[in-house]
Amino acid sequence: MPQFQKTTKRSSVLESPIALVFLLGLCVLLGYSVVSIGIKTSEAVHNEKLAKKEYQAEKDKQISLEANLERLNTPAGEEEAIRNTYRVSKEGEGLVVIVDDSKNQKTTETDTTSHGFWVRVKAWFGK
Repeated sequence: MPQFQKTTKRSSVLESPIALVFLLGLCVLLGYSVVSIGIKTSEAVHNEKLAKKEYQAEKDKQISLEANLERLNTPAGEEEAIRNTYRVSKEGEGLVVIVDDSKNQKTTETDTTSHGFWVRVKAWFGK
């Protein structure tokens, strides 16, 4: 067994404390790099998912706009757009505006029943 007990210059350098500290530092540096790459990869995957969602939303919006454009290219679509935008009517047609009286009635009731500070002061002094 003398061949196993023999120390060579190479093995003595690798077993020295300075070499072990250097190798330990190298392992820590490589470990830090691996963790950093893992974090960047997960961020890239997350950003890819967001980009796909945005792309799909834009694609759906494009399809919707193309459908609206096709509808507006027809005479009925043009008429609908003009009527909705400018509130115009054909000859002989009338426009009926319906006003909700319950809203107006509630506001007038609150106006007559509400008394301010000065109204109470005037009532106190009998004026």
